[in-house]
Amino acid sequence: MILPQSPIVSGDPILTDYLRRIRTVINGNLSTENFASSITNSLTNGGEYSLIITAAGTMYADYIFMDGFYPAVKISIIKASVFAGTLPTGSSLTVDFLKNGVEQSKILTLATTASNHLQATTFTTALTYLPTDRLGMIVKTVGSTEAGRDLNITPNIKVI
Repeated sequence: MILPQSPIVSGDPILTDYLRRIRTVINGNLSTENFASSITNSLTNGGEYSLIITAAGTMYADYIFMDGFYPAVKISIIKASVFAGTLPTGSSLTVDFLKNGVEQSKILTLATTASNHLQATTFTTALTYLPTDRLGMIVKTVGSTEAGRDLNITPNIKVI
């Protein structure tokens, strides 16, 4: 398979470069690319990514549903969203970030009236993690009638 040489359209210059490199490899020029160094370079140049963290089933208060992600590089989180397959009813569902097992008071709230079962939160100050820090998530409160089920937490991560 030969991929066309036409320009690749992307708003992300790092992604555009990756696509160009992948096209070069697929077209048979394996010796000219060093993916390891280009990936390392992008991780140290302020790339922005999303990490999807899931929690299946019915939620309950103080449920630690993830606690063991160590970032490869220093990262910051300034915004995150929470989605529920089943919205909480009666009261809002809240989730907090953990850093080395300690709650960070960076609360994500999913209101009972959330449009499309999704709600985003932007923090006033960024939450940062070093490669030695352990990232986790804990459910703080749940709906009083329906707790809320099947969460997807999506922090927007920036490499710093």
